[in-house]
Amino acid sequence: GLSQPLWSDMRLPHLEQLQPPPPTSGRRLPLLDGTPFRIGRNADSEAVVHGEFISRDHASLRKSDSGGWVLRDLSRNGVFIAGSLRLKPNQDHTLTDGDEIRLGGPGADAEAIFRFVHPSSGSPPPA
Repeated sequence: GLSQPLWSDMRLPHLEQLQPPPPTSGRRLPLLDGTPFRIGRNADSEAVVHGEFISRDHASLRKSDSGGWVLRDLSRNGVFIAGSLRLKPNQDHTLTDGDEIRLGGPGADAEAIFRFVHPSSGSPPPA
């Protein structure tokens, strides 16, 4: 068959967009080594998100020298991890598989919610 688009390769680290609702949600956005990944209102962001509390450049992800993925808060309104931890401006946070990244609020009503998926960092998927 034809080769699948890169983003469908579930073995690669990626963000799964959970909010806003479909058709936007459910997208899987690949995280590529050596390529900065930006989230915000800017049209050239890798994940474009619109909302009253979303900054043009809201957050970025990059692969660290140690091999983990690091999230940085670039916003005025905050980035929340798993709904409770609020990053400080320009604070880096190393993500772990399954972390929920919330923009525009800490709760389920956040304007954008992404789940960080890093299959190789946890247990292997069931056969």
